[in-house]
Amino acid sequence: MLKYELLLRKILVMKKMRIVFVVSFFWSLVLGAEPNLQVLLENLDKEISFSNGISEARLLKKKGNILQRESKVFIYKQKENLVLSICNLLGEEEWRILSKDRGNKIFFTSLPSYRIYKKTNPTRYENIPFYFFSYEDLSDLKREERFLSKSFSEYQAQSNIYWKVETQPLEPEGYSKVYFYFSQKDNSPYRIDFYDLEGRFYKIIRLEYGEVVFEDSQGKQEKKRRISTIKSTDINTGELSILEIVKVKEANFEKLNLFNLNNFTIEKEGIFP
Repeated sequence: MLKYELLLRKILVMKKMRIVFVVSFFWSLVLGAEPNLQVLLENLDKEISFSNGISEARLLKKKGNILQRESKVFIYKQKENLVLSICNLLGEEEWRILSKDRGNKIFFTSLPSYRIYKKTNPTRYENIPFYFFSYEDLSDLKREERFLSKSFSEYQAQSNIYWKVETQPLEPEGYSKVYFYFSQKDNSPYRIDFYDLEGRFYKIIRLEYGEVVFEDSQGKQEKKRRISTIKSTDINTGELSILEIVKVKEANFEKLNLFNLNNFTIEKEGIFP
């Protein structure tokens, strides 16, 4: 009887070990599986895209702990078009940026001159006045269509593990290569590294999630978690530019024809600050 009990125990132990092995093997496949690089870039476009409606935000420029400049920003977006209105702290508009077709066409005007500049290659990679964001950075760019995925590796920061994806820009006028970082846990975007045309490390953009207030047309508010802060660091100077999204209000711009270039420099009472 004792012999059979010992045999039964061995069988049970072996079954448990087999179950543990199968589970461990399954998770090793899941966690170690190669990422779909195209899906990661698609997810980046979805997560970083500005929300439809009017986004209220602020721009900050810092050097160390010193605040050097601050601006108010209003982002008017509908589908694949948007207008950024950049104002001083008194609410007076200073610059306006129009992005059409998710950054395929970018236009800029400074006030009060209202002279329009079309930002093509390579001027779309220039920085907007006073801040370390390029016109392309703020254009709601569809990166999936502009970068070719080449390879990936693992990157660890503190206790978090990320996919580090090396890409080659399809338009060679701006950067020699760009690295995108995604969380292995949920594929959320974390950081973007830019290298200039001579291969030197040039800029880091960090993406941070937070609670943003969304307000519907009836004035009802709720908080949603999304990318709320975008930080751009100049590797050469250490200067930091920050875009913080505070609130998004539901709005419809169809009747205003807001994104028509012919109306770009026209004052619209009750719309632009």
